[in-house]
Amino acid sequence: MNDDLISVGEIIGTRGNKGEVKVKVYHHDPHRLEKISEVFLVSPFTETIRQATIQKVWYFKGFPVVSFKEYHSIAEVKKFRGFLLKVPEKLIIKLPADEYFWHDLIGSAVFDVRRRQYGTIVEIIETGSNEVLVARDHDQEFLIPFLKSVIKSVDIKQKEVIIKPLPGLFSTDED
Repeated sequence: MNDDLISVGEIIGTRGNKGEVKVKVYHHDPHRLEKISEVFLVSPFTETIRQATIQKVWYFKGFPVVSFKEYHSIAEVKKFRGFLLKVPEKLIIKLPADEYFWHDLIGSAVFDVRRRQYGTIVEIIETGSNEVLVARDHDQEFLIPFLKSVIKSVDIKQKEVIIKPLPGLFSTDED
């Protein structure tokens, strides 16, 4: 069943003592959680999966805070720190062109326009103004701003992102 579920966020902590959790959303729109009612809480460490109903979403310091119908105290939810919020793939909303879910980008190979590979996307960092792709190639890590001036194409089916690095972006730049 877990194979049919898509991560939409991660529980990064608790908030208050009434069973609310702070969530890092895996999409540029943190309000996305307001459109979801049922989620699965999935441990990245074990096979533990719990179904939960989102009762309320509010915001604190830019992060969504979620309360679940099933949990009412900090003691009940503190064990969920690090758990992923997942939804069935069939419930994922359709995005406009040039917008992508993080789960679609993670695992994609990154190439420049000359087909030099910069590794595989392992993480996405939110900076406030734009996302930054973290591509790892063995012992090297590349931080790639997700900007139209840098990202030339994204092929979700082929799991490829083509970039045109800005001058000086990488120390290995050859012009």
